[in-house]
Amino acid sequence: MLTSQSLELLATSLALAQGELGDATKSSTNPAFKSKYADLAEVLQTIRPTLAKHGLSFVQGTGYDPTTKHATVTTRLMHKSGEFIEDQLTVKVGKDDAQGLGSAITYGRRYALAAMIGIAQDDDDGNGASTKAPKPSKAESGPAKSADPEPAKDDAKVASLGERFDAAESVADLQALTKDYAKLTAAEQAELLPKAKAARTRVEQAGKK
Repeated sequence: MLTSQSLELLATSLALAQGELGDATKSSTNPAFKSKYADLAEVLQTIRPTLAKHGLSFVQGTGYDPTTKHATVTTRLMHKSGEFIEDQLTVKVGKDDAQGLGSAITYGRRYALAAMIGIAQDDDDGNGASTKAPKPSKAESGPAKSADPEPAKDDAKVASLGERFDAAESVADLQALTKDYAKLTAAEQAELLPKAKAARTRVEQAGKK
């Protein structure tokens, strides 16, 4: 992974964006596996407005090695300050034709971007990339397990972090707060989001004076 020398502003903005983003909706159908998945357009529609709101953008470049029949996707996530994170993903091309190359690149773009932003999706559209696993029998699968409930909201921790956001005066303060903010539950992050936004705006405005 390649990054700019500093990631302070990018890390803060990305944490705030992740607090608002939901996972991509699975509405496209994979004919090979008869399953639903979120296609590239839906991933883009999910992330673009929120990224732009927090001064973030991205570019993706592609390449192809005919010798190994592998396509590459290079994704760079950028902050308006000039800070960036860049990484490259290699995808094997299943069919040696234009359609196979296009499918591999689209697949790589979608997964590379979702991974960098931090949104979840199921790998249900890898045509030819994997085989369909057999369904386990009832005896093998055992009784259904309920999902673990989200931990109860820690009001004291939320109040303490809120006070720190109110007192934040520098990028260094925001960077330290971002790490603690990322450890909160979704409900706690949602409650603190207005204070986090206000702190970031205050620090950015102070830096322009």
